[in-house]
Amino acid sequence: MTHLRRGTALLAGLALTGLALLTITRAWGHETLTRSGPLPDITEPISGTDVAAWALPTALVAGAAYLALLAVGAKLRRVLLVLAALASLGPLSGGIRGLMETPGLFSGATVALSLALLTVSVAAFIASPGWDTETSPKPGTDHSEREDEAQLRDPEQIWKALDAGYDPTSSTISTKAAKEEKPR
Repeated sequence: MTHLRRGTALLAGLALTGLALLTITRAWGHETLTRSGPLPDITEPISGTDVAAWALPTALVAGAAYLALLAVGAKLRRVLLVLAALASLGPLSGGIRGLMETPGLFSGATVALSLALLTVSVAAFIASPGWDTETSPKPGTDHSEREDEAQLRDPEQIWKALDAGYDPTSSTISTKAAKEEKPR
């Protein structure tokens, strides 16, 4: 799975959540209350939350789940994506129930559920925080803790490691790697 596809799935999920939040909070129609006597009629807007009270909380849950994907590991990411898929089932069931009245709600919820399931399938390939610095020691290398501690005390070695593109706090970095410098 390429980085572009992973990012596209996350951005599409966030975009659909934003679109859902936008449409839920806008006026879907107007209701006119007719009053008797000299009192004028009252026209009140009807928003998406008036029609479907569950729509706003489920959109917020889905949005929070997609945002949390950026901060959690692979196992918790799958749990969050299943939660996002379940959150999209709420509008989907409402769309099935009112299919004749609001077919747009049904198709939007179907797209949201499909996207959530697609993202669940690529969840293992989405990079988690620190994925580029979390490495295991290479076989055949011998690192003593004293070397690493001495390296962390020497500011010059720390800067050389950073310039070379290495993490100076990593236990897998060798003294040789810290002394390497990239050509400028």
